[in-house]
Amino acid sequence: MTTELPDDPRTYWNEEAGPVWVANQQMLDRVMTPVLESIVDLAALSPGEHVLDLGCGSGSLTLAAAERIGDAVAVGVDVSEPLVEHARQRSQDKDNVRFVLGDAEEEELPASDVALSRFGVMFFRDSVRAFTNIKKALTAEGRCVFACWQGGERNPWMTWPMAAIRDLLPPEVLAAAPGDDDVPSPFRFADQDRLVAVLRAAGFSDVGVDSVEKPLTFSGSEEVILDFIQELGPLSSLLDTLDDSVRPEALDRVTSRLRELRTGNDLTLPGAWWLASAR
Repeated sequence: MTTELPDDPRTYWNEEAGPVWVANQQMLDRVMTPVLESIVDLAALSPGEHVLDLGCGSGSLTLAAAERIGDAVAVGVDVSEPLVEHARQRSQDKDNVRFVLGDAEEEELPASDVALSRFGVMFFRDSVRAFTNIKKALTAEGRCVFACWQGGERNPWMTWPMAAIRDLLPPEVLAAAPGDDDVPSPFRFADQDRLVAVLRAAGFSDVGVDSVEKPLTFSGSEEVILDFIQELGPLSSLLDTLDDSVRPEALDRVTSRLRELRTGNDLTLPGAWWLASAR
């Protein structure tokens, strides 16, 4: 299963992914609550520390950080104009929050004590170049704390739709294993050693990577959850690989599997991510 992104990330995040993420912001925030909490806990932010949120999306992590730093400023950076605009709307009553439309890989970043990210670091075109640029923005004692996904096999919350329709998929779709190549994708840093090597090549030291395994929960009706995974998960791209004659069966299988996995109004499945820190 390939989860690589198109060659033009700005177009993808502005025209395709951005509007979908805005529409699903509330569900995303609920599902990703354990991830956000793990980042904030490890970062141990203090009043007076200026924060940089990389690939901030709709701003949830930026806003959570701003609550802990007093009068210091939390700045969120993202390449997606729809997401940045949505984040600005959410933060209109916050004096210590700013959202910037920009590319953390290429552009000068504001000086910060702490750089954070919730699943934004896997999508740089050149990871070493991006982290080198991030390190330049950090103060002498600054630190970087972020989450990135472990492999798909450890994240059944993300891969269960594929398991339900695996035998219907074209061979070329099954041939590409996520995380095998150093390309922008959710599983880019599934290999912990690759992640550590990138951080060290960018000039970071005191690198630590911890495994976090916690359940992630989708709440809502069957229709709400199906709509979400078709819009935001890998299911939409998988369905695009199928002939029209096969798609109804694929959707029936996914729906049946969802009914088996749900408990009440919740779909709760294991999730696993790396929680990385570096100075």
